[in-house]
Amino acid sequence: MPERGDQGAYAVHFLTAFGAVTGLLALVAITEGEWHMAFVWMGAALAIDSVDGFMARASRVKERLPHFDGALLDNIVDYFTYAVVPAFFLWRAPLVPPGFGLPLGALIVLGAILVAPPVFLARAVGWPLPTRLPPLDQVRQALVIRQQLVE
Repeated sequence: MPERGDQGAYAVHFLTAFGAVTGLLALVAITEGEWHMAFVWMGAALAIDSVDGFMARASRVKERLPHFDGALLDNIVDYFTYAVVPAFFLWRAPLVPPGFGLPLGALIVLGAILVAPPVFLARAVGWPLPTRLPPLDQVRQALVIRQQLVE
């Protein structure tokens, strides 16, 4: 049972984990060919990922729940929502010529796996991290893809 005062810290972890649920809902929408809803759910995952780290720091989650590895939870959810779900989308959506979606999706999934270990190592030893696309660039890219689907 959580100690009194730790509920907020657990709530932040729950919010992070809920990002995986939005990823699952995006997969369902993709499977059903509901491209607009897939983008809605991927956008929800992006929104959650944009605020959960700030909330964790503001709530001092590491101090209050030192036994719970929120960074690992965040990395797992990020891999699912930023690699697996977009790869599945690319495979199923009519964006690329037939036969190219699965290989391109595989490149996304493998690329994410090959990038993650060096990032973990860099964090562990205090090296500078590789730069990431700002969230607004990610949204812009998603809107370009959505426009291609609508046309």
